[in-house]
Amino acid sequence: MSNVPITDRSYQSSAICTIRNYLSLYSKPYFNKPPPPSAKDITDTIRFLMAQFYWPSNTGKLEEDLPSLLKFMMCPINLNKSAIKAPGTPHAWPSLLGVIYWLVQIVQYSDHKW
Repeated sequence: MSNVPITDRSYQSSAICTIRNYLSLYSKPYFNKPPPPSAKDITDTIRFLMAQFYWPSNTGKLEEDLPSLLKFMMCPINLNKSAIKAPGTPHAWPSLLGVIYWLVQIVQYSDHKW
């Protein structure tokens, strides 16, 4: 289990704000609706973030490709395939938000590193 407080409301609010700010830099309106966003917005956001890492899609299935990226990058948040397959469900939202927030932080770090 991760030590990331994915169910804490203040953590979620901060995560959503950071994600919205980052996506707005690229004119991506995926997180402009109240949480949780639609399943399509969640998957589009994840695909966009994966592309920032130039991560290849070996299968074309997010539920197969995302776990391999997260494992490779040693993501501290556990995410099961059912959460990826049903991203708009309330029980999947905290884990997905945590993963998206974590990916945004890594991308932002990479952007400023150079």
